[in-house]
Amino acid sequence: MGDPELIEEILITNFENVFQSRPKRLHPIIDKNLVRVDINDWKRLRPIVEPLFSTKMLKQMYPKMIKCGNDLINILENCAKNQQNIDLKV
Repeated sequence: MGDPELIEEILITNFENVFQSRPKRLHPIIDKNLVRVDINDWKRLRPIVEPLFSTKMLKQMYPKMIKCGNDLINILENCAKNQQNIDLKV
């Protein structure tokens, strides 16, 4: 999703609908992240984490995200090449 207006619509203007459509609780650890918190926690956390998602910070994180993605691709390719099973847990 690369449209800034759509991202703003989902995460700011219409965020309550996003929270209503979330699946039920999965696991106590998994449920404690920005995507999984309930609406009251989100309202409290949003101003705290908002500076982390500024253009400047995202530009700094981008190379690291690309490296992590490439590392994952390499791991998966090696497992496929060696016909190794991968245990993926939700």
